[in-house]
Amino acid sequence: MARLSEAYFRYLDLLHEQEQIRTRILKIFGVLGVHSPDVSPSLAKLISPKKINSNEVRQELKIWEILELFLSALDDKATVSDFKSFLYLLDIKATSQAIESAIKAHPELFEEHTKGREKFLTLRRQ
Repeated sequence: MARLSEAYFRYLDLLHEQEQIRTRILKIFGVLGVHSPDVSPSLAKLISPKKINSNEVRQELKIWEILELFLSALDDKATVSDFKSFLYLLDIKATSQAIESAIKAHPELFEEHTKGREKFLTLRRQ
């Protein structure tokens, strides 16, 4: 019974991890939109049982979620200007105030550091 319970709890952990990865992939798909690479039909089914549209996913994303993905792809460190350029390249509209608000509203995720005259954003280590 103990051996079965260990396997069961490991299975639950893997299901949870799979859901986190699926959610992250959907967010990345939404951010990249038309710039997303093509995926095989079998991978698409694993990600979502229904057909997904990157514009719909993008509409549901918050600026802080996009910033979190952006920072995690850049070794957790970038300037606000870097992030604005990234948004511009992907044709995502966001004001400077919206970005600053997202940073301030999620202190558990983001830290601000100043180095010389440059202000950097980093992801907090958990």
